Amino acid sequence: MSFGSAVLVTIGAWQGCSIYGPNLLLPAPADAGSESGPEAAAPVPCVPALPPQRPAADDASVAGTFSGVAAMQAIDVGYGFGTSEAGAPTITANSPLAPYGWNLDNTCTCQGSPPGGPSCSQAAGTKENCDDEAGRDHIALELFRVLTVTAETGSETANLAMHNGQYGLLIQITGYNGSMNDEQVTVALYASNGVAAPDGGTPAPKHNGNDNWTVDPGYVMGGLGLIGTNCDSNNPACMPQFADTDAYVTNGVMVANLGTVPLTFGSQPNIGGAVMLLHDVLLVGTLVQTGISGGDVGWGITNGSVSGRWETSELLSNLSTIPDPKYPGSYFCGADPVYPLFKAGICALQDIASDKSNDNSDPLAPCNALSMAFGFMAEPARLGAVMSVAPALAGCEDGGLPWHDTCP
Repeated sequence: MSFGSAVLVTIGAWQGCSIYGPNLLLPAPADAGSESGPEAAAPVPCVPALPPQRPAADDASVAGTFSGVAAMQAIDVGYGFGTSEAGAPTITANSPLAPYGWNLDNTCTCQGSPPGGPSCSQAAGTKENCDDEAGRDHIALELFRVLTVTAETGSETANLAMHNGQYGLLIQITGYNGSMNDEQVTVALYASNGVAAPDGGTPAPKHNGNDNWTVDPGYVMGGLGLIGTNCDSNNPACMPQFADTDAYVTNGVMVANLGTVPLTFGSQPNIGGAVMLLHDVLLVGTLVQTGISGGDVGWGITNGSVSGRWETSELLSNLSTIPDPKYPGSYFCGADPVYPLFKAGICALQDIASDKSNDNSDPLAPCNALSMAFGFMAEPARLGAVMSVAPALAGCEDGGLPWHDTCP
């Protein structure tokens, strides 16, 4: 998603609020209520949150091999999927982060007894970035928490745009036996530049399982040479760039390891063309069989999550594609008045290494990434034609080269 879900929309909708407070930059104060000695509370071990393991065996297939697509219809970065509805969660500074994501680095930082240490060396002068009680790595959700109302509005905007077929992410599953357990399936991820409108006008998805979502050429091999090619019906010409051929389904839960994946909705005028490039991506969700128009059967996804490692140099550099609405003609980079605030807060949140091979090294490798996770729901859909959009404009070019920045 253009900045992974709603972050593109969130930052693009910035209204000049106080974005990063000193609480993100300074060491955390001691807990005045903590105890030690014989009267201290009994220690509670950290049981790390991990996705289901591969099943020991396949279940018998009752309907042959299934192949299909699901289009994300809503995402959640901690504000719920229907934030404007009564009963939506209230996000406060002290409330726990949404329970999305997994223990990516095999460490329960600050959790358990004795508490686990960090898996990388955190920046001097910043507070310790802790996992939740299950060791989940998802510190980037703090960005949305600090943006508060702006983030909530951004999530609503992103979800409405996906529901209206303007852009989205598509998940394709092939070779699935349709049962609760399948030792090996293939899962691919595509970005879409919107539902294809029959008359070339405004898309109007019917949400009946037969909507044809266009495929961004960057997500199929040789994509620029496939413009206009219909990828429906497992067209062998449309080979995915980002796929796990060794994914699996355990008790109805699909688990895919996709490696390094750029998450983007494509270039959109209100959010720019930012890309959340995540490393070590885990895509997990519960498959739900759904009847679709015409009597066929498709699969939707509930309780879905995407998690991974967001390298801060990539995050900061990509901000240059997002226009700052407060200062027309300016982008979130370089001399933009807001950019230093973003940078300071982002760099203070580094909690993980971008390369998992550096986890828990001796000595600890520097933290150079933010752990990220978000929830999603998806409905049955179809792949459509390969369609490109004009590249987004960007600011702060340096001698004709794309602008680049890193944390201190």
